Amino acid sequence: MKILPALLAHNLDDLNAHLRAAEPHFTEAQIDLMDGIFVPTKSVSAQDLRSIQTPLKLEAHLMVGDPTLWIEQLAAAKFKKIIIHQEIGTAMVGAIRIIKSLGLEVGVAINPDSEALATKEWWHELDLLQVMGVIPGHYGATFQPITLEHIRTIREAGFTGLIQVDGGVTPETGPMLVSAGAQSLVVGSYLFGSEEQPDLAKIGEKLHNLRTALGTP
Repeated sequence: MKILPALLAHNLDDLNAHLRAAEPHFTEAQIDLMDGIFVPTKSVSAQDLRSIQTPLKLEAHLMVGDPTLWIEQLAAAKFKKIIIHQEIGTAMVGAIRIIKSLGLEVGVAINPDSEALATKEWWHELDLLQVMGVIPGHYGATFQPITLEHIRTIREAGFTGLIQVDGGVTPETGPMLVSAGAQSLVVGSYLFGSEEQPDLAKIGEKLHNLRTALGTP
């Protein structure tokens, strides 16, 4: 079972602070990037990320309407994996092809209120599906129980890649997600606190509690 921290990138100072806090506990991290259109909040740009320095292997979760404006900059910033949303519609196919042409891993995220099998015809192109446990856009959103159904539906439909869950992951929900078939968990507010009241001092303790709940301390 893989656990990754989810880092919001509203500004570089906060992002760097979260990276420094995560580095002693993880080897990989997911950075959330937002255009203020696909979701209400906005993050730093992909170009801004070229200045960050971290030993963590990075993946990007693009909550943006047009990923093609971000992909090459993320590749230049040494991101290894890019996750786009199936809800962007026809732009998804072109984005998948660009990501793969750059030799990067590619994933598609599925919102709780979306059809779990809507992009099944493209599954053979993907390294992972990221099932959203919350409505995306900010830390601390409410966990959506339909996430469990989405995971089971995807696995039963024959997806052989990695199933990853992002959002709403806690010691209470984590075991249910794993039982449903999740293989990787992306954790934000449980580890880092809310956007308004971040708490970076207890990441190690919280990670231990989560792993204990999952049976992998």
